[in-house]
Amino acid sequence: MSAREGKDDGSERDICGRNHRTVRRLCMEAATVLEEDVIAAYEKGLEGRRVTAGKRRFSASLLENARIAREERLALCQDTGLARGFRGVGTGCSCRRERSQ
Repeated sequence: MSAREGKDDGSERDICGRNHRTVRRLCMEAATVLEEDVIAAYEKGLEGRRVTAGKRRFSASLLENARIAREERLALCQDTGLARGFRGVGTGCSCRRERSQ
């Protein structure tokens, strides 16, 4: 089994593979799963006497979007931002992907 398939042999290739998979998983999670406090705020928008029908529909749409994103692993549609991150890999690790033949 190769590093790409999940074998943990401690090699440089394995470490880079695990690093790549972890970063990928975290990026996907950040793009598809809202924090519980955000969900709670959306749910609060559905309650109360002063909540208008428009606000209620808007909050319901946000909750539906969050559910679809989580279940179908699609990016949340709540802003137009761009995720940017940096990853440190150490001095002996090259994270260039090998080309498939």
